[in-house]
Amino acid sequence: MVPLKEYVADTVAWAGYLADSLPKRADRAFAEAERGEARVVLPEIALGEFLYLAMRDRLEGADAEAAVRESLFLLRAAEHFRVEGLRMDDWDRFLDVPRKELHDRMIGAMALGRHAPLITSDPGMKDIEGLQVLWR
Repeated sequence: MVPLKEYVADTVAWAGYLADSLPKRADRAFAEAERGEARVVLPEIALGEFLYLAMRDRLEGADAEAAVRESLFLLRAAEHFRVEGLRMDDWDRFLDVPRKELHDRMIGAMALGRHAPLITSDPGMKDIEGLQVLWR
């Protein structure tokens, strides 16, 4: 059995997916997962940040409670969307990710460890050596 292609999504990518507002390349990655051709991994820290932003009504144009419920339902029900924590070797990589923001370092380390493209709109993530970024 051939392993599925894997992507890592950050908070903005997950919110964009739920709002159906992703640019083409990012949307294609999520569409692959919807068809069962790939897996999108949402780091626990990104899910926590998404839920935190929703609870504080900081998601543009979204009903916070509905967004949270839809997100949790999807993550439980959809086989090709997964929430995962960092592995121990990701924490080793965390030390070398050249970002000041805790969330960015964690998400970047996870994507690097899985050799997975990162779905993000954050232009600074493109500066991380060895990290492929998908967005536009």
